Order: sequence, then structure tokens, then C-alpha cells
Amino acid sequence: MDDFFSLQYLINCTGRFIFQEAKKRQCPVEIIYLSSDTDAEAMLRHFKEEHHGWYAVPINEVTVTEMHWKYNITCEPQIVVVRRNGDIVTRKGKEDLLNLGINVLVKWLVPHII
Repeated sequence: MDDFFSLQYLINCTGRFIFQEAKKRQCPVEIIYLSSDTDAEAMLRHFKEEHHGWYAVPINEVTVTEMHWKYNITCEPQIVVVRRNGDIVTRKGKEDLLNLGINVLVKWLVPHII
């Protein structure tokens, strides 16, 4: 068994766990998946395998480009946490997720505590 796990794999597994725990605890959390894929079938296949239960924006929608620009998404995987009104909670979601695990929900949902 290899001791190496890619960052993408780690983010996917941790993200799924956090999402499932947030839903169990009835936390108001949703994940919107933006893909940079150019093949719609490949994107859909990957999405169904890795991101079941999340929302996704189809790859040919102008919304994908708009959100990349609005939230300055420059690399993948990247996690930008935003409120319903579009205000940014953090652009360091990936770092938060890897460092805090499940406790990231407290930081993201109640930012005045941390």
C-alpha cells in the first residue's frame, strides 16, 4: 500500500465527510462544484463518482466563468466559502479543511468565534 495520497483525493474524501456530517447535524451547508473539464460526459461521470449529493454547474454554462472571475478561482482543487448573499467567508477553504477537519464547520458557520 502506498503512503501517498493526492491532494485531490484527500480533498474529495474530507469534503465528502464534512458534507455528510454537516447534513447529519442539520448545518446550513451546500457545496457547488465548478469543473474546468471540457468534456461534459467526463465531468458528469467524475461528479457522480466523487461528488454525489453536491450541486454542480454544467461546464458550458457562463456561470462557471462568472464564478471563477468573481471568486478569483485560479487553481483546482480550490475551496471558496461564501454566504448565501455571495460574501466571501474565506478563500482558504482547502487549508482550513485540511487543518481543522470537522471543526471547520464552526469556523465557517460562526466566524466570530474563531
